[in-house]
Amino acid sequence: MNKQVGNRIIPKRINVRIEHIKHSKCRDDFLARVKKNHELRKQAKEKNEKVFLKRTPPGPRPAHYVSSRNNKPETIAPIPFEFLV
Repeated sequence: MNKQVGNRIIPKRINVRIEHIKHSKCRDDFLARVKKNHELRKQAKEKNEKVFLKRTPPGPRPAHYVSSRNNKPETIAPIPFEFLV
């Protein structure tokens, strides 16, 4: 295991019993996506279509208006600083 301290990386050693080790779940989403893409390619090939398989990031949230009819505006002021000795 490597630990970054400042601008250098120090190798560290950890002692762990085998019962406490478990597989990482970070690869599960990738493997599910690979299987899904394989199926989509197979279906598109049968229909002679093109398929778009790249992930797209979520776009901006839709715009909305906030009504101030029943919500009175609040004025916010900073908390005064108190010096305690």
